[in-house]
Amino acid sequence: MYAYLALVDLARAYHHEHGIPDAVSWVTLADLGRNLAIDRRMRGEGWPIMQSWLTLHVRGSVYELGRLQHQRGDGAIGLHVPDSGPLTPESVAASLDEARAFFPRHFPDERYPAFSCASWLLDPQLREYLPEDSNIVRFQRMFELEPYREDDGPNGDVEVLRFGFRTLSTPLDELPRRTALQRAIIDHLRAGGHWHWRHGRFPI
Repeated sequence: MYAYLALVDLARAYHHEHGIPDAVSWVTLADLGRNLAIDRRMRGEGWPIMQSWLTLHVRGSVYELGRLQHQRGDGAIGLHVPDSGPLTPESVAASLDEARAFFPRHFPDERYPAFSCASWLLDPQLREYLPEDSNIVRFQRMFELEPYREDDGPNGDVEVLRFGFRTLSTPLDELPRRTALQRAIIDHLRAGGHWHWRHGRFPI
């Protein structure tokens, strides 16, 4: 945490050089507090992953624009979904529109023909459990998925538990079943299934 805070002034100077508004800078860097709160909920089970993730913010790679976080990458803008409320189609569309204007304005030498995402949220198995009009299913339908490869990304079961319940050690029988997503995760795992980390993209 202290290393991150020590780099805030350098990150802000980099943002200033690229004309990035203060509001975008601060909401992006404030992801530290969000992740510390998540780590407390996970009783220390989440910090190693979050620590690596937060290096992107102080390197000027990630920017939070509305509902989504956008990462400058190789040939695409990578999309990330922070824990900040419903993933409504309207909020997603507004964030994408903001990104379409943001990156050409502040990084004019970079060209991004597509948005990409790598996440358990793109696992099409979720459609077997969630209604067609669910926010997650509608988010999925924007992407053209790459073929599934078991070794291409983190363990899907671990990531689903990390993000769906903020715990990696609670037995399935003790996990809450308050939402359709939570019930889907538990029922799929209890039936012997596994969740998959999937990659997808769509043109900007």
